[in-house]
Amino acid sequence: MKRVLFAAAAMAALAAAMQFVAAAELPPREPQPPPLIVVWTWDGFYAGVNAGYSIGPSDTTARFVDGFGTLLSGSSTTVNLNGWIAGGQAGYNWVFGTWVWGVEFDFQGTGQEGNATFSCASSSPPCTPVLLPSGRGSSVTFSQDIEWLTTLRLRFGTTVTPTILAYLTGGFAVGQVSVNANINSFDNGVPVAFPFSFGKAGFGWTIGAGSEWRISSNWTAKIEYLFVDLGSVSSSGICDFCGPPELIAALRSNVTDHILRVGVNYRLGVTERVISRY
Repeated sequence: MKRVLFAAAAMAALAAAMQFVAAAELPPREPQPPPLIVVWTWDGFYAGVNAGYSIGPSDTTARFVDGFGTLLSGSSTTVNLNGWIAGGQAGYNWVFGTWVWGVEFDFQGTGQEGNATFSCASSSPPCTPVLLPSGRGSSVTFSQDIEWLTTLRLRFGTTVTPTILAYLTGGFAVGQVSVNANINSFDNGVPVAFPFSFGKAGFGWTIGAGSEWRISSNWTAKIEYLFVDLGSVSSSGICDFCGPPELIAALRSNVTDHILRVGVNYRLGVTERVISRY
């Protein structure tokens, strides 16, 4: 029995000695670096496309005067320039902690248009020409549209999460506003129409807000609202057949826009950065 116990103890001692020798021969383990913490970054250039719908109230006043400059009649209405809007944008962002500053340029084509009719309410010529058919007088039919719109804006926002940005935006706006109109009247009881038209770039400002978020890889999506004020545009036409004296119709519109649009952007270059190993 003693021999058995002695043999077992000897074998255990030998095994322990072999493990010690084996451990001594192994090279020390290199310490493993902590894992990287990598986040999405909003820094850098981006470009993309957008589409949406716009409601554009155009507060328009029509004034009718005769050839001597006498005001005959005037009236106002709101012409709703509603329609689709679509285009592209490009910009650059700078990141400071959770704050994001940027500048963005966009160019839009639009399908916004509206129309109205203004009647000359005066009972004297040339609003009421001689030999006028009963119950009828001079008027202006008016059609207006926004052909294109562009803005140059600053953006300032904060990251709700590393991949979700909420922002305010504002800056300059320019849009091409076009008008087609007809002065409608009568010449010795015969209907006559004198057409006139104009196109003018309206200069103004814009302000709005939006949110942008990462979809995958370098792609982001956004939803945005903009209020645009293009200032006032004016034009006039003369009907030589409505006198004497002739009838002059002067139109003046204050054009604004409420735009809601969605879009996608592709971010150029590096879109992720290391913020820590801990």
